[in-house]
Amino acid sequence: MRAPTEKTQTQTCPSSARQSQHAATWDRFYEERGVRFYKDRHWLRREVSELMPASVRSNPLKWCPPLEGDDDGQVLGRDEPPTAAELEGRVVGLEAGCGVGSATFPLLRANRELFVLACDFSETAIALAKNRDEYAAQLRSPKRRAYAWVADLVAGDGQEEWLDALATDLGGLHFVTLIYVLSAVEPADMRRAVRRLAKLLRPGGLLFFRDYAQGDMKQSRFDHRGRKNHGKDNSYKRGEGTFAYYFELDEVKALFCDDDLLDVLQLTNVNREIVNRKESLTMNRIWIQGKFLRRGGHDAADDDTSRQSLGRREESCFCCPGLRLRR
Repeated sequence: MRAPTEKTQTQTCPSSARQSQHAATWDRFYEERGVRFYKDRHWLRREVSELMPASVRSNPLKWCPPLEGDDDGQVLGRDEPPTAAELEGRVVGLEAGCGVGSATFPLLRANRELFVLACDFSETAIALAKNRDEYAAQLRSPKRRAYAWVADLVAGDGQEEWLDALATDLGGLHFVTLIYVLSAVEPADMRRAVRRLAKLLRPGGLLFFRDYAQGDMKQSRFDHRGRKNHGKDNSYKRGEGTFAYYFELDEVKALFCDDDLLDVLQLTNVNREIVNRKESLTMNRIWIQGKFLRRGGHDAADDDTSRQSLGRREESCFCCPGLRLRR
């Protein structure tokens, strides 16, 4: 998509009728549920320590204050795509499928050196994200922290040329997050989406992935209700029309690594027992979590040495093993 103007920044350019239908479905979802349906992902302070300053790494439960702007209320930054000059010397990442900013704002609060590009193909989700107080606050700051826009990065049809150019000028993005997003994509489009995002990273850059895993209790509920997506394995369609996919470890490894762009740093299942005391219900949840590094910036055999070396740094804002920031 060309750099959005004030007139076009809430318009999507889907590459197919199928993607357009998905976007419309998610628009209805956010219109009905609003900004509070998905809680802010504060657990990222613990799970993505590579992006955290030393003070947060040592105490992930530490409270992080919300973003603030100047007291006079004057908008200092324009809500438009950033330039490489504006982002020079900063740690820049992309939250793909950002929804209402449930990961963007917790990351920005925890690390004041981050700039997050946040996109989603739902116009309603982006509108809700931009209406959050913290989004407006960062525009009143001398150094804005985020830019949110409507985009379909799965399409891969050349519509996001400005993002490709920005990543190239920066030497690649430092990180990309893909959190409960890939499961909402048609299985046939998943590999193209991963490859598209991997190419935006600099050598040694981090791609953080989290999604639903096979064996999760909600998958059992789908099976019981006969909610298979056109009979496809592990793919289901919810009542409101959105998709859910339940991944296996080997499947994820192949999906992310078969194109020789990424190496595995971490790939595991995350098991949680969640108790709903009000309904006397215990839920056994299983998610799958992966960290992948863009090839060209590290040797997997050096990961332990890199972590030890990085751990001695007093205040690192980005410490992906093997990556040396080009400032």
